[in-house]
Amino acid sequence: MKLTPSPAADSHARNSRAIPRFLMAATLCAPLLSAWAQSEGPGPAPGPGRGMGHQSLTERYARANQGREVAPSRDLLQAFGKELRKRRDELGIGASQAPAFDDFVRSVEEVGKHNERRLMRLLGDSKGTLSAAAPIEAYIGSEVEDGEDRQQALLDLKQNHQRLLAVLDEGQRTKLSEMFNAVRADLAAPKPR
Repeated sequence: MKLTPSPAADSHARNSRAIPRFLMAATLCAPLLSAWAQSEGPGPAPGPGRGMGHQSLTERYARANQGREVAPSRDLLQAFGKELRKRRDELGIGASQAPAFDDFVRSVEEVGKHNERRLMRLLGDSKGTLSAAAPIEAYIGSEVEDGEDRQQALLDLKQNHQRLLAVLDEGQRTKLSEMFNAVRADLAAPKPR
C-alpha cells in the first residue's frame, strides 16, 4: 500500500521549506538594506532638512567619491601642495620655520581641494553630489557654498604665504618659486596618450 500525503501535509511541507529560504534571503538582504538606509535611499538630493543635516560640501564630496581611483591632480595648487610635502627637506625648513611652512602647505592644499572639486563639478565627474530632481539648483547651491569656503581659504592662503615669506631666507624663497614653476610647467606639459 502506497501512502500519499494529504493536501494539508503537502502544504505544510512546502511552507516549512519556505521559512528557511525566507530566513536565508533576509540574512543576505539585511546588510544591503542597512547600507541603503544609511545612504538615505532614493529621494530628493541631500541638503538642509533632507537627510544630510549639516554635512559640509567637503564631506558630501568625499562620500560621493568614496572608493574611486585617485587620478593625478589637475589643479596647480593641489599638485604644488603634494610637491611641498615631498620636498620639504630640500627647502631646508628649520624648527622655527616649521609652523609657518606647515600652515602654508595646509592652505595651499585646501585651496587646491576647492579648485579640484569645482573642476570636477564643471566636468560632471561628481554626479553623486547633485540632485537628480533639481540639478540646476543643486549645482548653484554647491557653487555658492564651496565658493564661500574657497574665498576664506584664499584669504588664509594669502596670510600664510606672507607669514612664510617673512621667515624664509632668500635662497629658500628662490627654491620655493622654482618648485612652483616646475609644478606649473609639469601640469601644462602635454601628456602622452
